[in-house]
Amino acid sequence: MKKIFYKLLVVLVSAAIPVLAAAVWYVATGIPVQRSAISSAEFRTEFAAIETGISDKLPAYTGNGDNVVVINPGGTAMTSITTAALITLIGLDIGVDVQAYDADLTTWAGITPSANAQSLVGAANYAAMNALLSTEVGTDFNAYDADLTTYAGITPSANIQTLLGAATYAAMRTQLALTIGTNVQAYDADLTTWAGVTPSANGQSLVSSATYASMKALLDLEIGTDVQAFDTELGEIAALANTNNNFIVGTGTVWALETASQARTSLGVDTNDAVQFGSIELNNASDSSITRAAAGEIELEGRPIIVHDNGAYVGGRIIVTASTPSDTTGMDSGDMKFVY
Repeated sequence: MKKIFYKLLVVLVSAAIPVLAAAVWYVATGIPVQRSAISSAEFRTEFAAIETGISDKLPAYTGNGDNVVVINPGGTAMTSITTAALITLIGLDIGVDVQAYDADLTTWAGITPSANAQSLVGAANYAAMNALLSTEVGTDFNAYDADLTTYAGITPSANIQTLLGAATYAAMRTQLALTIGTNVQAYDADLTTWAGVTPSANGQSLVSSATYASMKALLDLEIGTDVQAFDTELGEIAALANTNNNFIVGTGTVWALETASQARTSLGVDTNDAVQFGSIELNNASDSSITRAAAGEIELEGRPIIVHDNGAYVGGRIIVTASTPSDTTGMDSGDMKFVY
């Protein structure tokens, strides 16, 4: 590299000298004339002119040690620049224009990469490289984990090997004597709730009762004694409207409400029905009972008041009218007529 640099420097200086020579920095005065004597003063004058002419064309020595002399961009003088500036000027910056020398690069230059190697180093990312190398974590091998290093230092016992080799979780639980429903209770949030409750003496008696009947007895909820047994028909009755003067009747399928008129019809005691009674107590008084003594005979408190003992009689009515006594219109045999 140094040899190349020095050769380049010689070329630059060689190119600069003719340019400087052609530059107007000294004009000869004609002194001395050829083959003539010259005084020392004349010599000094000529040398002074030369010194003056070139003093602003060449850089000074002081402060320019190890620098390089080049012609300025205007081509009017020579200037001093550092070797670093010269390298930049001629486009040879290491790391920018050219690669710095490295013995490893020389080694690499002696290797012809295979097609696979070219594909590998040309991969766009590490994931693509891993895929080419079959080194994908989680597919080709396990990612590093400090815990695995810890496990690697443990020699598992025979029981642990059996446990870890179990085919199912159920088999693992069996190995550990943790079978749910046999060795341990399955988790239930309700059990956690119960665990936070301290049962009272009554609560303990209740939940330890041998039968539902004894539970109901403790709670005073015995059906038929403390509470009514459930019945769908009771629900139907409870759903009926509480309407004044209505009657609850069965329709044969459900319970329903009937008005007084509807109830009389249902009971067969409507105004158009023939009603038969064993006796009638007027004003709900037992001393005013009207009864039937025999066929065609009505008694009031055991005393006959109407006797109809002739089968030939068609009537037997008591008629109260304002017509004349002799008028028998509409009357049948056996009828009695009162005229007012």
